[in-house]
Amino acid sequence: MADIDPAAVLTQWAEHHTGLALAHHRAVTIRWINAGKASQGATLTMGGQERAVKRFRVCEGCGKLDRETGQNNPHEHRAWCAFRNTHEEQNRTIVLTHTLQTQGLVVYLPRHITLADDFAIPSLAAAVRLGLREHLGGEPDHLDIALVRAPLPNQQGTADALLIHDLVPGGTGYLSEWETSKNLHRLLATAWEVVANCPCKDEERLACHRCLLPFAGVGRQVGRVSRATAERHLATLLCLDGDEPDKVPDFRLWKTESRIDTAHYLDRESALEHDFRKLLLDRFTTAGATIKETPKPTGNVAAITLPGSPRRWTLSPQVHVLGTVPDFLLVTDDRNVPDVAIYTDGWQFHASPTHNRLGDDAQKRTRLREAGYVVLGVTYDDLANAESGKALQPYLDDAAKAKAIGLPTTQSSPKAYDRLSANPLDWLVEWLVEPDVNALTTASRAMMFAFSPARPSSPMEEPKLRAIPQPVGVGESLAGLVARELSGGQLPPSSVDRNRKAALWRSGSLGVGIEQLQDTFEIAVVLDDRQASLADGRESWQAWLRYANAMALRDWPTTITTLSLVDASLATPKAPVETFEDTVVELDGAWADLYDLANEGAEQAVLTQLASAGVGAVPVIGEEGPGGIMLDISWPEAKVAVEIEPMEEADRADLLDAGWQIVPVDASTLITDLAAAGVK
Repeated sequence: MADIDPAAVLTQWAEHHTGLALAHHRAVTIRWINAGKASQGATLTMGGQERAVKRFRVCEGCGKLDRETGQNNPHEHRAWCAFRNTHEEQNRTIVLTHTLQTQGLVVYLPRHITLADDFAIPSLAAAVRLGLREHLGGEPDHLDIALVRAPLPNQQGTADALLIHDLVPGGTGYLSEWETSKNLHRLLATAWEVVANCPCKDEERLACHRCLLPFAGVGRQVGRVSRATAERHLATLLCLDGDEPDKVPDFRLWKTESRIDTAHYLDRESALEHDFRKLLLDRFTTAGATIKETPKPTGNVAAITLPGSPRRWTLSPQVHVLGTVPDFLLVTDDRNVPDVAIYTDGWQFHASPTHNRLGDDAQKRTRLREAGYVVLGVTYDDLANAESGKALQPYLDDAAKAKAIGLPTTQSSPKAYDRLSANPLDWLVEWLVEPDVNALTTASRAMMFAFSPARPSSPMEEPKLRAIPQPVGVGESLAGLVARELSGGQLPPSSVDRNRKAALWRSGSLGVGIEQLQDTFEIAVVLDDRQASLADGRESWQAWLRYANAMALRDWPTTITTLSLVDASLATPKAPVETFEDTVVELDGAWADLYDLANEGAEQAVLTQLASAGVGAVPVIGEEGPGGIMLDISWPEAKVAVEIEPMEEADRADLLDAGWQIVPVDASTLITDLAAAGVK
């Protein structure tokens, strides 16, 4: 334990970007306490923490340790002890202490480094010892490091810190060399270079004798010292880009200031990812799960098992998937259960006027949904609600549930309907225990009942959505309809499609559209991400994420997007796409053979038009493009494909990246579009 007086600071500084800070104290008091072996009975409060310890029972006359309770034996006393031959024991329970007053450097570690990572502090302590050894050319025997909770300026709380201190009473003055930001950067950079290049990174071990193992005894945390953890956190503290292959520590990347910003240690939103991980794993443990953590280059991977369950789960941080990096990926070895991609979203860094990443967020998550992933968004409010036990208003009341249960296509269990509005953490615990994919998929289809005009539901604090009858334009998508309402676009009467009916709800900068198709209902949720809408749009943004969570498994047409991503032309309805008419044309040769292979309908109609127009280049049907992408009608040598069935966005992106041209299937422009693409 350490007594650190904020008034005894000689000098202090903080790095602006990471929150790493240092304070040089001219005097600190350090106490080592030996309370004996751990015990399941008696407890002792030390340093603000209650610990189960046995303590020492000694004779109050001679101080010798009493090993046998309940009886007094002469051999448990010194020869001259007055209680040596008494019948009753005369004992006292004590702890042993050693006190040192000396100089110290307090290195404050920001919350996003230490939270929910049991390997972080022991690994960084060992890395600092390693850096000292490299610079001293030998073991730093006159220095030691204690793991402490240090006071923040202005009595604003405490933070995790490393206390580098002299072992000489009063201090030697040697620590003054390391109080400057430049020298501490040099020490951390040296440690990072050693751990980043240590051969044990390829040996499937936590650390070795060449890097951190000689210092693994710091804080008695031998099993918690990890080379990978030290490398990752040192890179963060040194402002090194994790994706840069040839990164080199550079002091010029640091921006130091004399004031210590306590937000790095107290602001929960800035450490949302770590708070979520800690809270989720605690919930898993409460549910009976066994968790084993293994440090990896991107963070600790948690292996999770439940008693009596055949499934094994892993929670991995920062996994690259289809061009995006979710904060966590929850995966099970049961391949009938889809992977869950989890994004921890802070409003300040995703949806504020300062940082607007909404369009990018929507694109990446849509790509994952289309690939079969379950996508969940978690906000700070979700964590606060989970901790307080506050529940959201159910999306489906009893009447809506009864209506959903009455339809074969939306018939599910009451529990599955309730999970639509569950807090993401509660949802994930239920998913771990019982990943009932079919029940949740069917229940999520019924989300159209959440927007019934008779009961305007909302994931916000109060129901605020209002029903707006809305005409649909010819060729207008449902997302386009919502975008038009959000942007104030007008629909000329001549452009109304009188064969379509849709309903639209709006609250703030959020719009929800619903349209009945043949046997399904389409839902489009659009968030206005224009700069002017962001300042007052936090509540709408949270609702947007929660609706997306509720429909994460929905297998009916569902769009979760932003206004910026909806094609601007949708505000003014597109002209109807000209369809292919049934035409009887006699084909011969290669065209006739191709026609026989084609699917009835659009494919055969396209081939007929191509042959009738005198196109000389005969295409192929069912060709595999780059990465095994199936193509309807294509000319592989020219890298041109006709899109008859809508492609997944990921496939479209891969084709375009490979240099392919994709021609839409529109009878009025097909021949000219193909000619422009080089097919004649």
